[in-house]
Amino acid sequence: RLPNGLTVLGLNRAESDFLYQEIFERGEYLRHGMTLPADAVVFDVGAHVGIFSLFITRTFPGSRVYAFEPVPDLFHMLSLNIEMHGMDVIPFAYGLAGKAGEAIFSYYPKLSMMSGRYGSEAQERAVLKAIADRHVTDDGPDLHAALENLLTDRLSHRGVRCQLRTLSEVIDELAVDRIDLLKIDAEKSELEILAGLQPRHWQLVQNVVAEVH
Repeated sequence: RLPNGLTVLGLNRAESDFLYQEIFERGEYLRHGMTLPADAVVFDVGAHVGIFSLFITRTFPGSRVYAFEPVPDLFHMLSLNIEMHGMDVIPFAYGLAGKAGEAIFSYYPKLSMMSGRYGSEAQERAVLKAIADRHVTDDGPDLHAALENLLTDRLSHRGVRCQLRTLSEVIDELAVDRIDLLKIDAEKSELEILAGLQPRHWQLVQNVVAEVH
């Protein structure tokens, strides 16, 4: 159960709480005066379990969301959350890229927000360790050993085969005439995703908000 009383299905409580704080409490995707029309068309790229889609449909009840999540376990929970909340969200079980095809994604079940096409355990470990070092004052050997063991456990992963399409292919197929918000949170794939948007379609996109690596 989220702090606002809504219930969501997720892989673990810590990730759901983090996403709620980022999306609902801090409003990270609607900063700097950005507004959306009541009937907003939103592309949720890297939808995870659907917390951003839930935020949009609750904040803009007349909106239509197209949600893209290629990792099968996450797509399953996304679909269940859409059904449970009756959201006007159309889910797609594939990712977006510079060209259509398929790729092996690194899937971290215990840190699923870090899953992606360009996953690297060494890079993910370095990022998480840097974050931990900023918050931990005890530099004793026991604590460092415990942290390394914790990261090894959390970063256990497997490869999953995911389908890929381009943004322009999807736009043509859906016949959308505008995208009021193109939200991208795709773990190192942001530029790759934008490369799949042909010049003729850029005029349809009103706003892009990306979590950039």
